[in-house]
Amino acid sequence: MRAGRPVGVAAAGIALALVAAGLGAASSPPSVQVRFTSEEANSPHPPDSALAVGPTDMIEATNAGVTLFGKDGRREQDMEPIAGFFRAATWPSTSKKVTSATVAARYLKAKCCVDPHAVWDNTLQRFWFTAQQGPKDGTAYVFVALSKSRNAKDGWTAFALDETVNSSGVKEPYWCDYDQIGFNAQTLFVSCDMFPFSSGGSDEGAAGSEFSRLRVIAKNEFVNHACGAVPCSWWDLEHPVDSNGRPSSPLTPAVTYGPDAGDEYLLDASRSGDQLTVRRISDLQACCDGDRSTRPTVTKWYITIPDSEPAPAGLQKRSADKLDLGSPQVHSAFSFDGWLYAAQTVACLDSDSCIQIDAIPLRNGVPTQPDKPVLRFGTPGFFDAYPAIAPTSTGRMTVVYSQSGLTEYPSVLFSRILPAKSGSGPTLDGTGVLRRGTTVYRHETANSKKRTVGDYFSAAIDPTLRRVWIRGNLGPSDGGLGWSSVIGETTP
Repeated sequence: MRAGRPVGVAAAGIALALVAAGLGAASSPPSVQVRFTSEEANSPHPPDSALAVGPTDMIEATNAGVTLFGKDGRREQDMEPIAGFFRAATWPSTSKKVTSATVAARYLKAKCCVDPHAVWDNTLQRFWFTAQQGPKDGTAYVFVALSKSRNAKDGWTAFALDETVNSSGVKEPYWCDYDQIGFNAQTLFVSCDMFPFSSGGSDEGAAGSEFSRLRVIAKNEFVNHACGAVPCSWWDLEHPVDSNGRPSSPLTPAVTYGPDAGDEYLLDASRSGDQLTVRRISDLQACCDGDRSTRPTVTKWYITIPDSEPAPAGLQKRSADKLDLGSPQVHSAFSFDGWLYAAQTVACLDSDSCIQIDAIPLRNGVPTQPDKPVLRFGTPGFFDAYPAIAPTSTGRMTVVYSQSGLTEYPSVLFSRILPAKSGSGPTLDGTGVLRRGTTVYRHETANSKKRTVGDYFSAAIDPTLRRVWIRGNLGPSDGGLGWSSVIGETTP
C-alpha cells in the first residue's frame, strides 16, 4: 500500500471536524441502548462483518460464520460456518438438469464462503444474505439466501448465481470477490469485483480488479423460486469505467430507504482520487423480461470531491504490528429523502486516517454537484477507518468505525451525523464509544501479508426506522490471535 498524501485542513469543500480522543463533538455524545459481545474467533480471513435486523431478531455474519441473535442479545443459534448455513437452507428443486441444490452440494465443500452481506427488506418483510465462493476448479458462485419469514430463525431458501456466466450466456474465466448487495422495492442488485482465476483476489493478489459487474435480478425470481435452476433471468452491467477509463471498482449499490422511484444508484470512488462516479439504473423491468434486445438504462455522472488519498498503515497500542486500512472506496451507501450518502476511509489530518461522508443531492432523480460534497472528521494522531452508515426516518444517521493509535488498542466508535441541506453538507453531531479495545490485534490473513480488523463494519436500520444497530471488531479478549466483536443499538 502506498502512503497517502495528507489532505489539508483548508481543502476546498470539506466540512472538517477534529474530535479529541474519546470525546464527542459540540453536542452530547450519542448513547447506546443495547450493547453485547457477539463473537470471538480466529480465521484465515479478516472478519468482514454483516448485520441485518428484523422486527424480533437479527443475523450476524463474518467470514468465520453466521449467528442469530434476539434483539436483547440472546443467542438464538450458535455460530456455524457460512457453508454450513447454506447447506442447512432449503434449496428449490426443479425439473431442469442443473439445479441450485446440485450446485450447493458440489461447491459448498470447496472454497466457501467469504464476504458475507446481509440486509433487512422492509418491502418483503424478509432478510437477504449473500456470500461468495470461488475460485475453485473453474467455478465461482454468489450464494443468495432469502429468509422464509420476518424471523431469521424460521429458516431460509438458498439460491446459486453462477458468476462465470454473464447475462448473454457467455462463459467467462473470472470469479467474484467482494460481493455487495443493494435493493429497491422490486429489484435486487449484486455487485462483484471480477478477477481472473489465476488471481487470488483483493485479499491476496494485486490491488484492483480486472473489471466490476453489477447483476440486476427481479425479486420475484427469488420469491417465486424462478432462480431454482442456474441460470435464472438477470441482466449484467459489466466493465464500467470512470472518467479516466479505469475500472470502477468496487461498484457499490445503494440501499433505497423512503419513497422508491424505481431506480437504483451505484457509487464508485474514482481511482483518480478527486471524483465520485454515480450511475443511475432505470427501466429495471427490462432486466428479466426474457428479451435480450432490451435492457435497463444506465446514466452516469461525475461528482467532484476534494482530493482523496489512501490512508497510511494504522498504528496500535503496544505493538509494532501496523493495520492495513485499505484504499478510498465506498464501504456503504444509501439513498434517502432526495440525497445519496456514502462512507469512506481517507488520509487526512497530517497523514492519519479519517472518516469521509459523501452527500450528493438528487434533483428529480439526477445527481447534482453539491457545494459541500463531503464531511471529513477524525481524531488527530489516531487512525479511524472502515465506516458503515445508516439513517433513521428523521434523516439523522449513525456511522460506526474503527479507531486505533499509539495510545489506543483497536476500538469501535460511532458518531451521529445530521443530514445535508441545500448549500450545506452533513454535520458531525457527537461521538460515542461502542467499546474500547483492551488487547492488540494480531490477526493475519491466509498469506500473512495483511493485518486488518475487517474490510468493512456494519450499520443496519431497525424496522421501526427510529434506531440504528451497529457492529464492529476489536482484538481478542484473551490477547491471542483472532478478534472479538460487539453489537449495539443507538438512536441518532
